Amino acid sequence: MAFFNFLNPVFDALFQPLLAFGPFWFVLILSTVLSLVIVVVYKYATDQDLMKRLKSEMDELRAEMKTLRDDKEKMIQVNQRFMQTNMKYIMQSFKASLFTILPIILIYAYLNGAIAFEPIVPNEEFSVSLFFDEGVAGNVFGSISFHFNRDV
Repeated sequence: MAFFNFLNPVFDALFQPLLAFGPFWFVLILSTVLSLVIVVVYKYATDQDLMKRLKSEMDELRAEMKTLRDDKEKMIQVNQRFMQTNMKYIMQSFKASLFTILPIILIYAYLNGAIAFEPIVPNEEFSVSLFFDEGVAGNVFGSISFHFNRDV
């Protein structure tokens, strides 16, 4: 994304050593590191005790709903309590997402330009296909010289 190009110098400095390993290893290492960071952020951005209590309460309500299959009115009341507890759980989980989603979007935007395509390296053979509009005739010949500029 061109909008995030202002971050390229920062990400280039951060990721340049990893880019030397090639796209496969770069993605593997980066995804592992990002996963670990997300787990740590999730652990410290959420109240773990509250999450455990809400989870156990939801498990209890789920078990209670299984026993109330014949009594629809009580089942509805228990289901409403379950939904309220579930909403609290989701809101706690969402806090961690707020801290991680923007950096991940920025990193993915950078990756789109950094490793989306394999560059042509010096002295590598490649082919070029030319498609002309109907009615265009002639020969194409000559040498081709490419100079890549990342900021283009």
